[in-house]
Amino acid sequence: MVASINKMIEKKNLLICTSILQVLNFISSVNLLKNNITDKNYIILIHPSLNDNQKVGIIIAEYAKIFNISLFNLTDIGNDVFDIQSTVNLGKLNFNFKNNIRNFDINLERLKVKFRNFVKENIGRIDNVFMRKSFKRLDFFFYKSIEDNFKTYLIDDGMGDYLDERWHIKNLIFYEIKHSVKFFINKNILFILYKIFSKNGRNYNYLYYKINKYEKYFTNILGKKIVNSVLIKNEFKKVIKYIYSLKVKKKSVKVILLGSLIGEDPEKYNCLYTSDKILVYNQIINKIQNKHSINNIDIWYLPHPRLSLNTYNILKKKLNCSIYDYNNHSTAETEFCNNALIAVYSITSTSLLYSKLIFDLDSYYINIQSLKDRSHPTHYLKSHSIFRSFNFKEIEYENK
Repeated sequence: MVASINKMIEKKNLLICTSILQVLNFISSVNLLKNNITDKNYIILIHPSLNDNQKVGIIIAEYAKIFNISLFNLTDIGNDVFDIQSTVNLGKLNFNFKNNIRNFDINLERLKVKFRNFVKENIGRIDNVFMRKSFKRLDFFFYKSIEDNFKTYLIDDGMGDYLDERWHIKNLIFYEIKHSVKFFINKNILFILYKIFSKNGRNYNYLYYKINKYEKYFTNILGKKIVNSVLIKNEFKKVIKYIYSLKVKKKSVKVILLGSLIGEDPEKYNCLYTSDKILVYNQIINKIQNKHSINNIDIWYLPHPRLSLNTYNILKKKLNCSIYDYNNHSTAETEFCNNALIAVYSITSTSLLYSKLIFDLDSYYINIQSLKDRSHPTHYLKSHSIFRSFNFKEIEYENK
């Protein structure tokens, strides 16, 4: 009798996943939400970039194992979705838009069936779906293709979630305003073309997406008021501390210099080159030594999980500080639990936000505005705006 009752109230939670942080936020949210006797948790990896760097996948797999979560890699479907979505934009339609749109419909239906069959065979009925608040077209394909009558929960994905959506208008950032206008025009032209040539007009929603209703938005930082938002930072901290308790500790870490993807691939990540990164970090390392009266070996550079091995090897030779092993599978947040740690520095990182606002560490934003003419027009301006809005201490790179 008890077993049958447990089965009746069992809930299945699914995370549509594109990053490590989403996994941590999913675990924290489910723990806070849990009011059933038992839950079954599932993660599907959907973004093709998760296959580009095995380290990210290994970390996610470790966390899934620790918290008894079933993990599935659906990046093959994700890659196919990317491919067909890329064929339906004004830049590629030319005069073949009729065929492109109809081929998109055919391929979309094929991928829907493939995903739905996977769900039926491996998960079954889904009760709750968790997805990043700043979801993209790829996420929305998997979300929209689920046939069950489920509840929707949104979670944090990174710094973009804490940026005022109208910051570019309020600050007259013409580069961003231009792209917003272009997006609006393209969206409406494509809508008209789609309605004329598509045999299934509803598939347009898979290109320009919107969620009309969600139960809760679980966030680590309460900035502006968002409907049904729930602060989970205390639960998040508990999850991180538990993971840290299972790790081998580094006792010599006094300052962590958090890496970002600057210099990894300037064309792809809209950022600086590795040579610029080395100049910036070595100058900041000197300033950190003087400020905290410590040796450079007590300053540890923690690479971004997606940093390539090639770039890592260059940094290992050139940076005047200690550096975490490339195969270290620890995320920044777990390292914040180290009692020997006295400060955290970074150019741009969600983890830097968390170091201050969740873990109450002495945290510094590295201001590289002096290099703004050599990087993406607004990439670091966004970070600058976010860190200043939370009153972060700053240390400035002097471009000599």
